Amino acid sequence: MVSCIVCGKGFNTNYNLKRHTLQVHEKKYSHQCPDCSKKFAQPSDLKRHKDSVHSAEKIVCEFCGTSFTRRDNLLHHLNNGNCQRKLQKEAGKRKRLDLTISSRKKKSQLSTSAENSTTVPENSTTVPENSDDDLEKISLPPKESESAFQKAYKSFNLPSNDRSLGIKEFLLLRKEETVFIFPNELKTYKSLKVSKWIHCIYSKETDAGKMIKNVEFKTSNNEVFQETNLVSLYDTMSEKIVKESEDFEGKDSGWTLDEILRLEVRTNRYSPFRGSSSFIEVPKQIAETKAIINVINKKDSQCFMWSVLAALYPSANHPNKTSSYVTHLNKLNFDGISFPTPLNEVKNFSKMNDIGINIYSFEEDLKIFPLLISDIVCEKHIDLLYIKNNDLGHYCFIKSLSRLVSKQLSKHQHKTYICKRCLSAFQKENKLLQHNEMCEDKSPARVVMPSETCKFLKFKNFQHSLKIPFVVYADFECVTMKTDTCCPDPNFSFTNMYEKHVPIGFCNFISYQGGHYKDPVVYRGTDAPKCFIDKLEKDAIEIEHIYKNPKPLLPLTESEKQLYDNAKNCYVCDQTFRENNIKVRDHNHVTQKFNGPCCNSCNLAMKTPKFLPVFFHNLSGYDAHIFIKELGYDKKQINLIPNNEEKYISFSKSVSNDFQLRFLDSFKFMPSSLENLIKTLKKDEFKYMKQYFDSEKIDLLLRKGVFPYDYFDSFEKCKDSCLPPISKFYNELNEEAISVEDYNHACRVFNQFNLSNLGEYCDLYVKTDVLLLTDLFENFRKICIQTYKLDPCWYFTTPALSWDAMLLKTKVAIELFTDYDMLLFIENGVRGGISQCCNRYAIANNKYMPNFNPDDEIKYLMYLDANNLYGYAMNESDVGYILEVDLDYPPDLHDKHSDFPLAPENKPPPNCKEPRLLTTLEPKTKYVLHYLNLKLYLKLGLILKKIHRALKFFQSPWLKNYIDYNTKLRTKAVNDFQKDFYKLMNNSIFGKTMENVRRRVDIRLCSTEEQARKLIAKSNFNRRTIFSEKKPII
Repeated sequence: MVSCIVCGKGFNTNYNLKRHTLQVHEKKYSHQCPDCSKKFAQPSDLKRHKDSVHSAEKIVCEFCGTSFTRRDNLLHHLNNGNCQRKLQKEAGKRKRLDLTISSRKKKSQLSTSAENSTTVPENSTTVPENSDDDLEKISLPPKESESAFQKAYKSFNLPSNDRSLGIKEFLLLRKEETVFIFPNELKTYKSLKVSKWIHCIYSKETDAGKMIKNVEFKTSNNEVFQETNLVSLYDTMSEKIVKESEDFEGKDSGWTLDEILRLEVRTNRYSPFRGSSSFIEVPKQIAETKAIINVINKKDSQCFMWSVLAALYPSANHPNKTSSYVTHLNKLNFDGISFPTPLNEVKNFSKMNDIGINIYSFEEDLKIFPLLISDIVCEKHIDLLYIKNNDLGHYCFIKSLSRLVSKQLSKHQHKTYICKRCLSAFQKENKLLQHNEMCEDKSPARVVMPSETCKFLKFKNFQHSLKIPFVVYADFECVTMKTDTCCPDPNFSFTNMYEKHVPIGFCNFISYQGGHYKDPVVYRGTDAPKCFIDKLEKDAIEIEHIYKNPKPLLPLTESEKQLYDNAKNCYVCDQTFRENNIKVRDHNHVTQKFNGPCCNSCNLAMKTPKFLPVFFHNLSGYDAHIFIKELGYDKKQINLIPNNEEKYISFSKSVSNDFQLRFLDSFKFMPSSLENLIKTLKKDEFKYMKQYFDSEKIDLLLRKGVFPYDYFDSFEKCKDSCLPPISKFYNELNEEAISVEDYNHACRVFNQFNLSNLGEYCDLYVKTDVLLLTDLFENFRKICIQTYKLDPCWYFTTPALSWDAMLLKTKVAIELFTDYDMLLFIENGVRGGISQCCNRYAIANNKYMPNFNPDDEIKYLMYLDANNLYGYAMNESDVGYILEVDLDYPPDLHDKHSDFPLAPENKPPPNCKEPRLLTTLEPKTKYVLHYLNLKLYLKLGLILKKIHRALKFFQSPWLKNYIDYNTKLRTKAVNDFQKDFYKLMNNSIFGKTMENVRRRVDIRLCSTEEQARKLIAKSNFNRRTIFSEKKPII
C-alpha cells in the first residue's frame, strides 16, 4: 500500500498513485491525439481513444450486426443479455456458431439429465461455471497472434487493459477467455502441449534513478487431451506462475510490479508416444540378453497392461502369453488409462496404484537410455522397455536391467548394480547407494564418460593451423518503417516499439587466399534476404566443387627447397620426423602453394573444410534475425548453436550432403564497433579497400560512415536525389545526433562519388562496411596465425580459439575423469563466488579525510584485490586434495562472523524453491571443498566433525607458459583491442574448464511439420518460437 503525500489517499500500486497525482494534483494531460488534439493523462488512455474513435477497423457482432471498435466492447455486448434475447426471438433456439455457452441454468439442465442417464455426450468439455443466474454469457476465444504449419502450432495474446491488477487477479480475470482456447484446438487435434507465459514490467528505485526490467514468468508444457479437466489445468498453471512471481519478488528485494503487458498462451499439436495396436518384436541383440519379457498381444493394444502384470505377477511357464496374467486383471486400477497408453498416463497409473514405473528405450545403435524415471517413493518399482517403430510403440517388461545394459558398459559378465537414472554400473551395492545420493537431483540421462584408452585431452586440430581459402563477409541494410504508437510518460516504465527494420539490400564479398576470386556483390530490393541466400548457396556449391578437385603442388622455389631439406621437425606438430612418420611436402590443394615440411600424420589430417564461413559483425544481435527465416525453404538440415532462444552463436545450413554454409559473428572475436576497430589498422593494411576504391577517394572511406537510419523509413526514400538535412541523422534509439563534421563528411562522400540518390549512398555505405570488415578480420586472422598458429575462421568464438591455442602452446595432455562419481563429487563443490555488500553503507572518518571528526570513531575504507591469481595458484604443491566433510559452526563465532560467514553453500532460502548461494552460520553436512579452504576455515574457528571422502590428485603449473605468453603480448599491445583480446584469451580458459554441458541448450529450426511434431513429442521439449509459417524454432 502506498499513500499520496498531498492528500493521504492510499493506493494498491505505484501506477494508481501516479495517475492520481497527475489527474488530481498536477492536472497533467501531456498525451495529445494527433487527429483531434484531445489530451490524455496516460498513453494507454490515448491509445484507447484512437482505437475507439479514429480506428477504421470495425468488429461486427455475428448475431445482430452491431459494429464495435474494441473486442472487449463486443464481449460486453454479447454478455449483457440484450443481444442474446434478440437472437432467441429471431432464431427460436440457441446457436453457438463456434461460441461456447455456459450458465447456471444450463448446468441445472445437465444435472437433471445426469440423474436420468449415465451417458456422456461425445466430445463434451467442462467449462467454467457462470455467476449470473439470469443471463447466459458468451465467451469468444482469443484470436491467434501467430501460427506455423497450417495452425498446428499457435500463440494467443491476451493483453492487460487494467494496470492496477496484480498477477493473480489478472490470471483470474482472463481465466474463462483462456480456457475456451483449448476445446477449439482439441476439435482439430486429439492432444496438445500447452504453456502459459505472462509478460510483465517491474521497476525498482535506486540511487541512480528508476530501474526497469522486463520479466517473463512461464509454465512448463502441459499435455492436454479430450478428457483433461481444463479448469483445473488452468488453475494449476496459474498457481505456478504466481509462485514464480512471488519467488522473483522475494529474492530480488525492491522490485515492484509496474505493469502486466499480456498473457500468452502457446498451443502445440502433440502426437504422444503410444503403445501400438499390434505386437512388435524386440531387436535380436536385446533379445539375446534374456533380460526382456515381451508379452505377445497381437489381438489388442494393451501391451502396457500386460507388461505391468508380467512384472508384478511373474509366470514360470509361459511368461510371453497373455493368458498367464488374465486372473490378475482386477488386481490393479486401470481407470482412466487409455489403450494404447501414452507416456503421460504412466504417471497417473503409478499414483493410483502406488507403483514406481521407469521406462527405458534405445537409440539406433541399441544403446539403452532412460525415457521416464519415477520419483514416487514406494515399495514396488518396475522397469519397462519402450520400443518404437515409426509412429507405433510397444511396451515390454525388463526383468533384469543389469543384464540389459551390462554389455554396453563392459565385456565382463559378473553381476553389476545399475543406477536407474544414469545407467552407471557398480560392483557393490553400497557403492550404488553412495552414488544415488549425488545422482538423485540430476536429470535422467545415459552418461557417457571417456574410456581408459581416450582419457587424455590434447591438441588434435592440426588442420586449423591452415588458413581457410574462401571466407565470405557480408552485411545488410534496412529501412526503418515507423510503427503506430503514442508518446509514453517517461516517469513510468514502458516498451516503445517505434520502428520495424525491413531489409532493403546487402553486400557480400568472398575473400580468397589465392588472390582475386569475385568482386563484391551489392544488391538492393525488397527480396534481399532471399536473393542473399540464393547467391550464397550458388557460391558454396562452386567452392565445394573446387575443394573436391584438389590441384597439384607447384614446383618449389629454391628457398622452399632449402627449407624442406633442412627441416628436422614438422611445421605443424613440431614433432621430429621418424621412419614410421616420414617428412612430406604439404601444400594447399586450392592455391597450389607450398605450406611447409610436414610429417605424414599431419599431412593426412590436413583436410579441406566442409563448410564456407560467412561473417557478419554482430550477427547474433542483428543480422541473423533478418535472413534466418529464409534458411528453411527446403528440407536440408539446419543446425543452431544458441546463446538463448533469440540469440545464436552460430548456425549452419547444408547445401549438399558434405558441405554447409556456416554463419559466424566477427563480434565474438572482435567485440568492438567497426568505428573503433578501424582506428587500430594502419593505412597500408586496408588491402581490400584499395582494390575497389581509387587512392584519392579512399581516405573518405577509411572511417565508419554515417547513415540517416530513422529518416530512411520507406523504399521511396531511395529515390531522394540528395542527403537529408543534418537533423534527419538523429538516432532515436541511442538519442544521439551526429556532429557537423560527420555530416559534412557524408556530403563530401555523396558528391565525390557522384551519387545520384540516397539508394546509391546506401549501396556505397554497405559495400564500404563489408570491405572494412574484410580488412579488419583478415588482419585479425594474420595476427592469430602468427601468434597462435591457428586460423580463427575454424572456430565459433574467442574462448574456443583460446582453448585450442592453449593446448597447442602448452603441449599438455590433460587427464579426464573416467569415473562418473568423481565428476559428481567435483560438481558438488562448484558453487560460484560470493558477490555482496555485507554492509551497504559506510562512512570513512580518519585524519586523511577533509571532514574528519576526531570525536567520532576512527574508520577506514579499504579496497583489496589480488594480483596474478593464476600465477599464485600455480605455485602450490605437487599434490592437492578435495574433501567431503562435516563442519560445525561454534555459537561463539556467530557474532564475529555475522557480516561474512564462512563456507557458502547452494540451497533454497526461506520462501523460495530455487537454490541460491548463501552465507549462513549453520553447520555444514557433506560439504565439498579444497583442502586449502578447509585449512583456512579450521584456522578461523570452524570445527571438523567428519571426513566422508577425499580425492587426491597431482598438479603442476601446466598453464603457466600460456598465461605468461598472453600477459607478455598484452604488455606489448599497441591499442585497446589487442589488450582486451589477449586478456580474454587468458580469462576464457577458466570459463572453458568450468563449462557444464548439462546447461547446454538444444535448439532446432524446423523446416517441415514432421520435424516439429517429433521434437515436440519428446519428453525434453521445453518451448518454441515461431519465426514464420514454416519456420518454428524448438
